[in-house]
Parts: sequence; C-alpha cells; structure tokens
Amino acid sequence: MAVFDYHYGLDERALQTFSKDDQQLIRAAFAVAMTVHGKQSRRKVDPSVMYISHPLMVFDLVYRYEDHKQPHFAELMAATLLHDAIEDSPIYRHDPGKMLSDLQAACKEQGLDCETNIAHQLSANRIFTLCEQLTNPPGSSYPFDKRTYQADRVMHQLTDPDARILKMADQMASLICQLTMADDPAKFSKEKARQSANKGNDLIRAVLDTKPYQKPNALVAVSERQYAQRLQPWRGLYTQVVDGYLRRLLKASDAAAEEQIRREFAKDPLPITRMEKPKALIGNTYDILKDIHGHGLASVTVNAQDEVISYVNWESPDNQYSYRNRLQVALRDGIEAAGERDVEVYSRGFTRVRLKPGQANADNQFREQVGSELWRGRIYMLSKPMKLDRFLDIAEGVTDVTKDGVERHAISPQERNELTQRIAHLKRVNSYRETRQRT
Repeated sequence: MAVFDYHYGLDERALQTFSKDDQQLIRAAFAVAMTVHGKQSRRKVDPSVMYISHPLMVFDLVYRYEDHKQPHFAELMAATLLHDAIEDSPIYRHDPGKMLSDLQAACKEQGLDCETNIAHQLSANRIFTLCEQLTNPPGSSYPFDKRTYQADRVMHQLTDPDARILKMADQMASLICQLTMADDPAKFSKEKARQSANKGNDLIRAVLDTKPYQKPNALVAVSERQYAQRLQPWRGLYTQVVDGYLRRLLKASDAAAEEQIRREFAKDPLPITRMEKPKALIGNTYDILKDIHGHGLASVTVNAQDEVISYVNWESPDNQYSYRNRLQVALRDGIEAAGERDVEVYSRGFTRVRLKPGQANADNQFREQVGSELWRGRIYMLSKPMKLDRFLDIAEGVTDVTKDGVERHAISPQERNELTQRIAHLKRVNSYRETRQRT
C-alpha cells in the first residue's frame, strides 16, 4: 500500500491539490524538518530507516483521513512534518522560538513574506503553536508511568482539535510502522512492539473517547458534532490496524506467520469503516463500593457472559508515590501478563476526596480541604473480555504497602464478595426487566 511505504520526499501529487501559497508553506516546513531529522534514523524500530519517513507518514495519514476543505488545513499538514522538531532538536528544545524564526526564514526562501504579510505570519504562528502543544514540557515528571501520563495529558491539556488529531496520527503512524518495518526477524522485538502498541492504544483512545471542550454551550455543541465527524474515519483505521493486524502480529507464533500478516496488511486498502458499538453491559458497581473502598479497584463492568470489559482503579494524582498508583500499574501489568489482551486508558476519571474525621460533605469541599488527600478513578478498557473470576483472582493477588505499613490489595476478599453479590443482583434485575418488556 503505497500511502504507508517508507519514503523520504513530499508527495508531489498531494501537493498539487493545494494553492500556490499553501504549497510554499508546506515546502518551507519540510525544509526545516530536513534540517532537524535529515541525519536521524529510526533507532527504536529499524536503524536503516531514516527518521524523516515518520513525519512523512503522518503527513500521508492526515492527508488521507482529514477533510481538505476544513479551515487551516495547510497549516495542519505543515505541522505534521514538524511535530517532533522541538523534542528532537537540542537547539529548539532549549529555545522553541528558534523554530518559529527558522520556519519564517524558510517561508521567505519559498516566496512567502512573514514580516509584512499578516496572513503568512499567522500561518507560521499556527504551525508553531500546534507543534508546541504536542511537545512534552521540559523536565516533565511522570507521577504514574510515562504511558499513563501522556494519555492523561492528551485528555486534560490538549484542547485544540487539530492538535489532538495530529497526536493521534503520530501514534497511528508508529503503530503502522510495526507492520511495515523491515522483514529481518532480528530487527523485530515483540516486547518493544507490545510496549509501543500499548502506549499508542492509550493515546489514540484518549483522543477518540474524550471531548476537547470543557464548557458546554451552543457554539461548542456545533463544534463537538463537527469534531465527532472528523473522528469517524480515524475510528475505522484504528479498528482495522490494531484489531485486524497488530494484535495478530503480536500473537504470531513464528517469523513466517509474522511475514504473512505483513503481506496481508500491505495489500489491504484499509477502507474507512465505522467502529462497532460495544456490547450491552449489565452495569457497574459504583454504588456498592464507593463507601467501603478507596484503595485499589473501584468497580468493574461486565457483559452477559460474566466477562470483564472495563474497570475503574483509584489513583492519587497529588501524590506520585502513593500505593494506589503502584496498585494501578501492578494490576494493569498483571492482566496483560496473563496474555492475549491489552489494557487501554479509556477516559478521564471521576474525582473523590478522602476527608479527615469531622470534615463535612466532600461534594462541596474538594481541593479546598487542606490536608485532605485527593484521589481519582480512572477507567481502563480490556482489548478482549476476561472471565470475572480470573480477573478478580489477579486483582486479589495484587498487593502493596502504605506508608503506615498496612498491606493493601487491589481488591480484598470482603470487597470481592460484595462485588460478586452486586453483580448477581444486577443480573437478576436485568432479567426481570427483560421479562416484563416481553410480556
């Protein structure tokens, strides 16, 4: 499939669909990208492949799956070529503004005057802003682990829809790279590919499953509908690449099976499809657990076959060394170590405050409570349902110790008993409602 082949130059046929000024803008961005990535290779994937192939693959993806008539499309396309420039250049990393001045100079060489023409100046500023939003702040710390931190940053800090689309395309290109890399088995590490896939899944799902807008109003409602329409082709691509090929590649038994999967991918035109709606759920267990449990597992959601589809785990965003965060990572690792499934960050969590004795209602006091510990539930999705008993066995075996020396489980035997009773009750209620509807 040519659109996903490695190449080191701009697609001239794609450029011809842009106006003259837009072509010059994209060529200027590519010139700056070459000064940054021109001598770099893809060390983590295949050192024989030049790194510039990655921005070009992101360029191809956005060109194929985005509407060319949307506002500022040329700036978005130019940003695809420069999205890693600030992080990968020591000069730009210490002085991001240098990238903007270099981009303006490159635009001038292409015939665009960013000093006197306000439109050209705004275009360069827009490209720089998009790239800056995608760059992790210098000295970033990861209170949980890098994978969870980056997904959390996408959900809570990236409010520009174009920046979110660009981040998703960046991760999608990395996942596709696992399928199109060189055929030498010595260069393919399933463990590295699995880590890349898990990180990419979390970030892509963070874009697909959360809204960029925080304050709803009439204008935002229109923007959200437009944003949801933009995501539809990306959902189809995600489903086919991840579920159709990448998961099979990671489960392949030998090099011959891996090669066969890559050949299938190379021939697949990847038609745009809609993601299937999830199966109907029985319910969750927030009601039974919210008053008795704030240590590890908060709730699970199961289907009609008593299989876990998703779960909520407590975390402490204000205390990176909290045992809750360690329990969260250990539970996720335990589920993935059981094989045949990945755990993906699904969406932002809901917030609770653990109050000191004598303090009042948590609903009105949240962060204002000095000395109270803020904790939050984060939703995780399983790529493949897991039997409830197996899931609870893993959760019950996950332990950690608090700073007071108290051992905590992701779920204790008492909480496990409460949980199974609640699910049994929900099943009875569901069955009764279905019977009433039929009669």
